Amino acid sequence: MCRRNITKRLWLNSVLTHIAGAICLSLTVGALAAAAQPLTATDAAGNAAASAADVDFEPNQQSTIDSSAVEQTAKPGFWEGSTLKIKPRSYYLDRFRENRPDITGWALGGAVEYRSGWLLDRVKIAGTFFTSQKAYAPSDRDGTQLFKSGPESISVFSEAYATLRVVDDLEMRFGRQSFELPYLGSHDIRMIPNTFEAITLVRPSAEGLAYIAGYVDAIKQKNDNQFVAMTTAAGVRDGNQGVAFAGAQYLFDDGTLIGAINQHTVDVFNTVFAKVEHAFLIKYAIF
Repeated sequence: MCRRNITKRLWLNSVLTHIAGAICLSLTVGALAAAAQPLTATDAAGNAAASAADVDFEPNQQSTIDSSAVEQTAKPGFWEGSTLKIKPRSYYLDRFRENRPDITGWALGGAVEYRSGWLLDRVKIAGTFFTSQKAYAPSDRDGTQLFKSGPESISVFSEAYATLRVVDDLEMRFGRQSFELPYLGSHDIRMIPNTFEAITLVRPSAEGLAYIAGYVDAIKQKNDNQFVAMTTAAGVRDGNQGVAFAGAQYLFDDGTLIGAINQHTVDVFNTVFAKVEHAFLIKYAIF
């Protein structure tokens, strides 16, 4: 009986050790003024801290952290690297609101996205056409943000930009484009995301230092087909200003990530966001 109990305990300890070895904890600390979203504009993650011996003994453990994609470093030709994607969408929203009128709408549409390869290893272009068409949109239940106020269907070239490779690891992008930054984000929760008219300078990198800086002149919000000044969208009367921003992040060999970004409009607002991430590998079960 004693030997049987010891055998069971050893087997249970082995199972729990393998399970614990596959768990990875991520700690994020953010400091924010006025906005709080992850800094993902050139976000990337590296390998978790695991030695070759660990991998041998723990074949099922994760050795990497999922991350957002970074700019492709290879240089396919203009046509060889071109892609065309069709992205259909449908969205139905029926919401009861206690103190305000109810809202209801059903939209059909989506996007057609084009991305070129590099022309002479220096220039590429991109564009995306979005549409949100009324399938069901009673005027007395407007406000779903699936359409323009009215409601009215929307069709718009939300993205249309060119990228210039200044040097191998430094790019300039100008035109209508998307961001996933604190305060400057796509907020893609309906049929059409927010997009911006901007010029940016970017050093994308999956490791080491990555940074971005630029100026955003206007925004097209998700329920409109017109670009308006950033201060106008923020509610400033007679405003016609944009947002200047600069941010950087560094990914260390052990997977630790630090990053910060500042976004500023003179006499209107300022936002600062910072974060730290590190992955911890739990190797042993503790009883």
